[in-house]
Amino acid sequence: FYPQFQIGRHSFPSSQIYSCKRGQIGGKLSAAMGTSKKIHYLLMGSFFVYLFTALMMWNFADKSTRGAMLSLGTFSRAFRAPSPAEIALRKKNLTDAVRKHGGSDQQHTIVKNGGDLYVYDEGALYHINTCHLCGTHFNFCTNTFTDGTPSYLTQIELHEESFEREWVTVMPFQCKQIPEISSLGEEGTFVYVTDAQSGVYFVAEENRKYPVSACHPCSPLPNACKGTQHFISMDRVSSPVVAIKNEVLVTYPDARENFSCKIMERLRKRNPFSGRDLMFVRLQYRQSTNVYFRKGKHLHEVNGCTPCKGKPYTVCAEKATSELLALPTFEATKEHVELEGLSFSTAFECSMLPMINKKRAAMFTPYNLTPGGGEKYFLETVHLFQSMGYAVDVFTESYNVCRSKKCILSVADALNVNLDPSSMRFFFNVNSKDKSFEVLKKSRYDMFFLIGNEKIPQYPGIGAYNIFQCQFPFDLANGHVDESSVEALASFDVVWVNSRFTRTWYKEFAIPWTDQLREQNLNLLTAHTTGSVKPGASEKWRRYRWPEVDVLNPPVEVTSLQEESLSAPRDECFLVVVLGRVFQGRQAKGHAIAIELLTLIRDENENMCINLALAGYVMPGHEDYAEGLKKLGEHAKVEFHFNAQRKEIHELLDRATIQWHLTGALNNNDDPASFEHFGISIVESMAKGLIPIVFNKGGPPEIVTADVGRSVDHVDDFVKATVEVLKKSKKERTAMSEAGMERAKMFSEETFIERGSYRLHRGMKEQEIFRRLPAMASWDIEPHTPMRSQKCGQRFECAALIVEFRDHPNFMFSVRNTMANLGVGWKLYIVTLPEVVPALLNGISKALPTAKMRTTAQSLASHGETSYSLMDLAASSEDGSVELLTINESIMMNTDLYSRIFKRHDFWTYFEHHQGVLIFQVDAIMLPKSEFSIYEFVGYDYVGAPWCADNDILKPLLKDKTIKYLVGNGGFSWRSTRSMLECSQKMGYDSPSSEPEDRFFIRCFSTDEMDFEVAPVEVARTFAVEVPCWDLQEEVSKGNIPLGLHATWYYTDMELVDKMLGL
Repeated sequence: FYPQFQIGRHSFPSSQIYSCKRGQIGGKLSAAMGTSKKIHYLLMGSFFVYLFTALMMWNFADKSTRGAMLSLGTFSRAFRAPSPAEIALRKKNLTDAVRKHGGSDQQHTIVKNGGDLYVYDEGALYHINTCHLCGTHFNFCTNTFTDGTPSYLTQIELHEESFEREWVTVMPFQCKQIPEISSLGEEGTFVYVTDAQSGVYFVAEENRKYPVSACHPCSPLPNACKGTQHFISMDRVSSPVVAIKNEVLVTYPDARENFSCKIMERLRKRNPFSGRDLMFVRLQYRQSTNVYFRKGKHLHEVNGCTPCKGKPYTVCAEKATSELLALPTFEATKEHVELEGLSFSTAFECSMLPMINKKRAAMFTPYNLTPGGGEKYFLETVHLFQSMGYAVDVFTESYNVCRSKKCILSVADALNVNLDPSSMRFFFNVNSKDKSFEVLKKSRYDMFFLIGNEKIPQYPGIGAYNIFQCQFPFDLANGHVDESSVEALASFDVVWVNSRFTRTWYKEFAIPWTDQLREQNLNLLTAHTTGSVKPGASEKWRRYRWPEVDVLNPPVEVTSLQEESLSAPRDECFLVVVLGRVFQGRQAKGHAIAIELLTLIRDENENMCINLALAGYVMPGHEDYAEGLKKLGEHAKVEFHFNAQRKEIHELLDRATIQWHLTGALNNNDDPASFEHFGISIVESMAKGLIPIVFNKGGPPEIVTADVGRSVDHVDDFVKATVEVLKKSKKERTAMSEAGMERAKMFSEETFIERGSYRLHRGMKEQEIFRRLPAMASWDIEPHTPMRSQKCGQRFECAALIVEFRDHPNFMFSVRNTMANLGVGWKLYIVTLPEVVPALLNGISKALPTAKMRTTAQSLASHGETSYSLMDLAASSEDGSVELLTINESIMMNTDLYSRIFKRHDFWTYFEHHQGVLIFQVDAIMLPKSEFSIYEFVGYDYVGAPWCADNDILKPLLKDKTIKYLVGNGGFSWRSTRSMLECSQKMGYDSPSSEPEDRFFIRCFSTDEMDFEVAPVEVARTFAVEVPCWDLQEEVSKGNIPLGLHATWYYTDMELVDKMLGL
């Protein structure tokens, strides 16, 4: 026989111990020996070999292994190979033990035994000899990623009585067995060493590493020969690139030959043409090397490095402004062309590659790309940009666990995000932040998106338009205001947040920075107004501006949930569900509280049949808490669906009636970060027809309105609210369920794309006006003068009204421009939200320096119509010319608040003592070059910019005579208070929430019982322009400039706008 020696955890054949070859043992032995003496010597020699081996095993073994070796059976089995039956039995026993102790036989499980760690993999245990075996990225001892990313591995403990040493393989664990937790690259990948100068290696057979010269044609480092590498492009090579630490690199054995491209081809049978289309190829053909473009079965020769005029893309990386502007160009040979059966065709044209003709967006995340809420937002934004026609470059840091384009696409697939691989490239950073972003700046991106958990962006905006998405300002009040942080914030055009709750706290904690930016901006505009601006100051306008903080709710998978057929009927007993990750601490989901609430409901309502199900992913390190929950809920027969698959969760929701969302129920009110910031699981439950009951703090109250669920202030109120809902009739509960399913659509992925693209389009167009603000601020405006007997000729007979819920950079100019044109005889009303008051007061003081504002806290009477005040008086000027009103908290969560309040009768009662009001918004401008006066229009009940007759929304309304007028847009409009009061009283209550307020009033004016005078289209054209449906160019050339503009720059070219502005 051929003994297999085991020393410690290593095994090797006996031939490595003594010099006898295997052929000298066995059938030829007796023939070779011949005499008993020789046999005697052989047996004596074998005995000493066995003795030597046993001593070696004892010396290398740990304490527990030595104990096991004292067993004769275990000792003897060390010297013979197990039979197939024994191997099968061992695997079965091990698998049973793993299952019994809470592990998974379907995926890897970390097994602890005494002081030793093992990984369970396919019926065997592999020893882990150090906590960071696969680099510092993952800690096997704690089963956590060092950056805080949750581990999906299960960790169990097998005590000695449940542990068999035979389960341990003689081979140590290899990191490639679980590539997701490893910094190691698989065979056929490049690895980049992030903390050493040695650079790039290629991993081939047996994980042998080949050093790759930075200048090698197959190196993934572009332009490295010239010392300009800052990013690694996943598209430059057909093999993926993995970033590792030097301590991990030493686990790879060295190769015995030098690296060459043939090694890649030998290992992966690499053909750059295989499975690829629409690609550039550098090909040596007929004694010359040229670049071709492959489309289908044809090769089109490319003329020059930058073949598309006006586009920054290049096919020659060394000729690029930076390597990021280069499109991937693959090396190929004549054999490749012949193998694919390609033919040479016409010259390359830019239309052949859509990506070249697309606008360009860059997206950067410092966080690991793994399935989660923040990653869903990030990748849906990639999809948003692609849907708007952008080619997207995704950038990460080198430590990201997702290090290939394929990985990004797999994460997107897991999150149900549809990405177009042909319009996306992937890079990771291999240099310092500052140097890398200098490269990005040179790349001339049209759009840049950054995600973060701080109030101040950690990276500068490098695009023509820049978005910072703050998930929540977890740094709260921390941070120091300095020039670099102020400029970093100023480099972004907008901050996207996930809820109004997050927006409130973001603005609260960012005040020191935004106050400084606002003050710089307003002082600059004031200097332009007074003519005291210093040379070159206008250039700082673009540098010193504060970004608007805009709510764009996270995209939720609603449509697919609602398209699913019911997998199970509702339970006969009412079932309450709690969804959320299972853990203790900040933002805990309240699973334990739910069990106590269930007991209270049952105790107080003996005849009510109600059950509870808890579902969620158990966070690593909180397994004991999960077990404690199971024991706590055992008596109450609570269902537990921990670490359940997606299908199981959906089936659970189909059975349930109510969802409790208890995040923050016992949290400290002084820590806003501990509450739910939005509540994706609430929307998912509503999409499946559940009635949500939520804690009335954080983001959930913005989702749950009274017609779909309940928001409660205290934990005890969950009992009262639940009982109240469940005692409703089935018809009433069905109505709430259906209303919730409809409301869930407002937070769908489709809604995210629609709202996001609309806001980005308008935001980029708005930049054009921001660039002109310094020039417009210097206008010398003469106020309009009324005739003695004309309407609005008396002081405060008429008023101007702006309803603005944002701290908008254009607010100061809009107020100053409008009131300077109207003159001192007009009163100004500003309606806003309470949290915006300080910012707007600052703007008012700069726009109207003579209006000395005084703050107050006065609740305004609502003329007996309601028991509460719709608005509060927050501030007013000493002379009574300005009033700043705030919307009452009780209605702040309504959808489309602007249109809702305009359609309320009690809103217009605040202005009933005026003849009429001029409505203006921050994107409305009264033109100083216009020869028309406001007093030419105040005789009408309504006048606004005309609508277009070919508008797809208005066409059916005109056809069925729902509306009779094409006048018009309400963003800059004159209205009599009489018409507003009567329409809102008679028809405002039944107007759909989705109906814009200006369309509602025109619909009202179009009814037979209403007798109001709407200005003709011809007159309205001289009043204002929004979307020009006539030959505006000709009118302007004749000198017919309208009184005002409302957002016209969104719908026509800026050259025409500049003519009307006089610039």
